[in-house]
Amino acid sequence: MADLLKTIWGSGQSRAFKVGSWAAAAGLAVGWYLYDKNKEASFSTTDADAWNKEILAKKQAKDAAK
Repeated sequence: MADLLKTIWGSGQSRAFKVGSWAAAAGLAVGWYLYDKNKEASFSTTDADAWNKEILAKKQAKDAAK
């Protein structure tokens, strides 16, 4: 396994390959960050309140059935 990693990331690869790999990794990280940031912003407080009311109603119905 160490030999494989050395072949992929070691001196066997060109500098351009290594820089390109880091650039691709950075691009994926930025893309994930922006996706996650947008996903968080898509929920409003009214959405959260409605969700909480539904969950509490289900819990109360479950407790009443016991």
